[in-house]
Amino acid sequence: GELAFAFRNARGDLTRAREFEDAVKLESRRRDASLSFAVVRLAEKLPEKTAKAKAALDLDVGDGLDAPTTLAVAASALATACLAPAARNQSFAVAGTLADDWTDLFLKLDGPELWRASTAAPPAQLVEWLREWATLWTAPDAPLTTPVEFSPRPDGAVLLFLDPKRKRQNAPVRRRPVDNGGVRFLVDTDPQARTRIRAKRTPYDDSIAVKAMSETEIIDRLKRDFAAQWR
Repeated sequence: GELAFAFRNARGDLTRAREFEDAVKLESRRRDASLSFAVVRLAEKLPEKTAKAKAALDLDVGDGLDAPTTLAVAASALATACLAPAARNQSFAVAGTLADDWTDLFLKLDGPELWRASTAAPPAQLVEWLREWATLWTAPDAPLTTPVEFSPRPDGAVLLFLDPKRKRQNAPVRRRPVDNGGVRFLVDTDPQARTRIRAKRTPYDDSIAVKAMSETEIIDRLKRDFAAQWR
């Protein structure tokens, strides 16, 4: 949170790191496709000899991880990011000391991912429940600041945010479709062969602001209802 960021930034280290990161992003945009980058963020670096506590790897888009890691793990993440299409032009944090396969963790960068959870439920049953659950957000009394459109998918469903201006009379017609964002829900299998649900952000046009409040409302409700039904 903000307090943790302020504590870790007492000497201005994080501010300088963000300024450097922003400069890299601007240069990448200026050069278009000729320059890509991947930024790996570390909360605390442990010397390899002192990293006796075994902690599972984790990856998060943003600054949500405070657990320590080692330079070996960070180097492994960066090397993998250079070959992973989902990591192109991404910034992410890593934590943990256990060596592992990064493939599943890098799925979090696609979207990015907003939430994931596993269950023992049969995949087909979870897909059916997920579609029925998603349609609830299209009701007139749904508690969202942005209207949504439901669309089923073979492995789940998607809620696409709509432009409120589209429903106004005499609203100008856009010459090309605009990506207003949304939330994609899908059912897959985790590395332990359990059924899993994942929710991730769908693309936004550069001119469209991320609808963070609506995303949070949807994901918080999904967490509660998923826990009540499948845990």
